[in-house]
Amino acid sequence: MSSSVLDKQSKTLQEPNTSVPNSSHFNGWLSSLAVATLSRTSDIVGWSRRISHGSQKAGLQFLVGRIARFLKACKNAERVGAGAPVYLSVVLEYLAAEVLELAGNAARDNTKNHIVPRHIQLTVRNDEELSRLLCGFHFPN
Repeated sequence: MSSSVLDKQSKTLQEPNTSVPNSSHFNGWLSSLAVATLSRTSDIVGWSRRISHGSQKAGLQFLVGRIARFLKACKNAERVGAGAPVYLSVVLEYLAAEVLELAGNAARDNTKNHIVPRHIQLTVRNDEELSRLLCGFHFPN
């Protein structure tokens, strides 16, 4: 009887309303407040909302939160926008993927199973765009 509600007028049992209210019933900030409240009381309502982080939302491997923390710590600007760390994460992940793919090809050409710094150096020096980008970079032995 605790999970059902007794309708006093029709004397029938009805299931309790556990649905999530439509956000169109709320306006602006009240909608986000309702969703936040319902996500905190997910055990009571019967639905759960997984917490997703910036890297998961953008589908990235590089951590957006860590890059945001580094951007804020370097003090080049007073404030850092919300999109800046995501954009920088995308650029860094693309560059890393490009270098690792070409370095893997160089390692395979030299019949090696592991990428060593020499393969990365060969990759950067042979690629025109990467060579311009990393022209003053010193690779360790």
